[in-house]
Amino acid sequence: FHRLAVIPLEGLNGPIEVKGQQMTFPSGMVAIGTALSDADLAAVLTYIRGSWGNKAGAVTADDVKAIRAVVAGHPAITGAELKNLPE
Repeated sequence: FHRLAVIPLEGLNGPIEVKGQQMTFPSGMVAIGTALSDADLAAVLTYIRGSWGNKAGAVTADDVKAIRAVVAGHPAITGAELKNLPE
């Protein structure tokens, strides 16, 4: 869930490949994680991981806190950087 968590925490700039398709967000995706508590962001990520046919497990507030500490101060991530993160 590292890749999934980084996008709302840092934002996303430039093109990204999703399931073999190139997607571009001309204005980028704005980081919203700073407006959410660890528990609230964990709830959003858990919902995404369990919806639309996904069957991944829950994300905890402690999970989000750990990732938030790693990415603190990093600018918006690019698609290339995102690919290098653990899934």
